[in-house]
Amino acid sequence: MDKYIIFNHLMETFRRVGGLSKANITIGQDASIITGYPSPLFNIVQFDTKNYTKINKLKSANIPFMSVPSKKLEEEFEAFAQEQGLIKSDFITASVFKDLENWECNPNSKFQIGSVTNADDLLVFDKISAVVFSHPENLTFNFLKSALGYGEIHLFLAYAKGQPVGCCMLSLANSQAGLYWVGVLPDFRNQGIATSLVKYRMNIAKNLGYTSVIAQNMTPALGLYKRLRFTQLGGFPLYLCPKQFFIF
Repeated sequence: MDKYIIFNHLMETFRRVGGLSKANITIGQDASIITGYPSPLFNIVQFDTKNYTKINKLKSANIPFMSVPSKKLEEEFEAFAQEQGLIKSDFITASVFKDLENWECNPNSKFQIGSVTNADDLLVFDKISAVVFSHPENLTFNFLKSALGYGEIHLFLAYAKGQPVGCCMLSLANSQAGLYWVGVLPDFRNQGIATSLVKYRMNIAKNLGYTSVIAQNMTPALGLYKRLRFTQLGGFPLYLCPKQFFIF
């Protein structure tokens, strides 16, 4: 397993969710998920070629997007991105925990974690996501609402003293468990909530018979996954267009 396989799992997860929500999905030379929503979080392009047509089309339509290179274009991508006015924001690091069958963890009793099973829960998930990832409200709700009840996508909320303070996703696409969309409200960070959300999903994956679990994590979360003994396989430079959008 390498970092490209792990990132492809993220793209497949978004393709499946986007397909359920009728997003504009492009599968081919350059993989992309284009919803048209005003946040790069919902418009992802993995460039396999120097696709000027795609970039110009997105810019002309005023669609913000985030982009990463494929393996084929990785060495040339930085110069191409700069030429096109894409702004490097951070790195997405691909991580894997390979020994899930021997994973043992007792839940943290300070926090409660529950499944998102209905529209009201998803609206709460949306509000947390909007704060954490700096996007307008209702975008996450509109993107994920068709995935409610879809067996390969599981959404969760974390509660502290009964108050919803965190959210996350577990994707079971392509016979592989993947951890995504984890976020905690700013006033409740550094209390172990994000760690609890990761451990909770690892427990579920183990109970479902998975032997490994993968994750895409940004720079601020690297320490968390290292403490949990994830193996980090390398990163992808993340570029945003236009530059004023901030998502992590």
